[in-house]
Amino acid sequence: MKEIFLPFDNIFAYYRKIVKKDKEKNFSQIKSLKDIELLSTFIKLLLNLKKVDVLELIGNLPELSKVSKLGVMNAGKIGFLYIKAHFLRSLGVAFFYFNKLEDALTIFEELLDFSAKIKSRKIKLTALGNIGLVYLWLGDYELTKKYLEKCIDLALKMKDEKNLSIVYEKMGMLYYELDNFKESLEYYKLALEIAKRTGNRRGEAILYGNIGNLYVKHKKIEKAFSYYKKGIELAYQVQDIWTECLWTANYGALFAYIGEEKKAIPYMNRSLKIARQLQAKLSEKICLQGLCGVFIMLKNYKIAAEYAEKGLQLSKETGNKQYEIIFLTLLGTIELEERNIGKAIKFLNEAKKITKKPEKDLSALRIEVYLERAKFLKEKSESCLEKIKKIVYSTKQREDEELIIESLIELGKSQKEMGWLKQAREAFKEVKSVIKKTKRLKYLKVVEEEL
Repeated sequence: MKEIFLPFDNIFAYYRKIVKKDKEKNFSQIKSLKDIELLSTFIKLLLNLKKVDVLELIGNLPELSKVSKLGVMNAGKIGFLYIKAHFLRSLGVAFFYFNKLEDALTIFEELLDFSAKIKSRKIKLTALGNIGLVYLWLGDYELTKKYLEKCIDLALKMKDEKNLSIVYEKMGMLYYELDNFKESLEYYKLALEIAKRTGNRRGEAILYGNIGNLYVKHKKIEKAFSYYKKGIELAYQVQDIWTECLWTANYGALFAYIGEEKKAIPYMNRSLKIARQLQAKLSEKICLQGLCGVFIMLKNYKIAAEYAEKGLQLSKETGNKQYEIIFLTLLGTIELEERNIGKAIKFLNEAKKITKKPEKDLSALRIEVYLERAKFLKEKSESCLEKIKKIVYSTKQREDEELIIESLIELGKSQKEMGWLKQAREAFKEVKSVIKKTKRLKYLKVVEEEL
């Protein structure tokens, strides 16, 4: 392709920021323009570069995927390799948030190979970090560590403090998943120190919330509240409403976690309002899920169902199967509480059909718990009770605290209704000890009512 002259500096400022080191397409080498169609394609690419950033922020995954694929194709056609790299990254992000992790991994590995082709350490750094993040979600912590350590080495060589802070944050996430509180906190604080030193106040606000998440996981509730509050206040100061939305939702969820559902509602509503202003579909779904859960605990099933139905509709519109399963399951549990057994089974079976790899998916176990509970209410059979017992055993093997609590509660309820009062008391006694140990106090009222 011939070199071109592009005199419109204001239009291409964003592009120049991305490709300032691109020797093949350096602006100082551009001399002439003969192909108007080429320029038109180029301008569309520039506009779409900014568009994918916005789409990623608001969580419009179908459109992000569509625009990214088109960008990869067109940038490749006209030979703008750095732009192609940017669209490859955003396509990988779309797959990642769609929970298509193998596809995301393929794209980020392609981006890593591409970085060698165009000799860009910056893009290599991006690719390594994202590959590490995908492996983290796949649960391969050894490979996560391998790629993130490569990323740290490269960031240190490049003296790229901004990306070093991001990688330290991801290392914090790794040790969060490994239940290593000390290492996770250390990496988060290293990232926080760099964010403060470099004036990255948005990064600082994000890290406060991540540390809050860590404290929640390790049952340090007061500290969690403190760090979420810092994150919310700083995000508000720097007008980062996306981060404000995220940590406000978590702040509200923490009230629900300790059984203070009424205090949770204004924070969750605030977060939902921000999410809708941003058109942040993923955050909106998270808020709707949280509010639905709160109203279930308050036994206001009508409002809970309204939130679940809105969440289900939004999940279908955005093609998010993971949240479709969540909201169908919530609708099933609501109908179960209302003793609409037929409707409950219908919703739960719909959720079951969508679930992939049930042997690996905790949501599948949750669906089975409530399906067997519904069948028990319909049939009052011992076989259903035995199946619930087996599911309880499976949940214990998976060590998911919330699912253990939920399955034990449903087992205890069923045993009580069967007239097996001794076994029911044992189940409720066990669940009470799990609640106290995990500080998931929202379930305590349910158990005390049953006892």
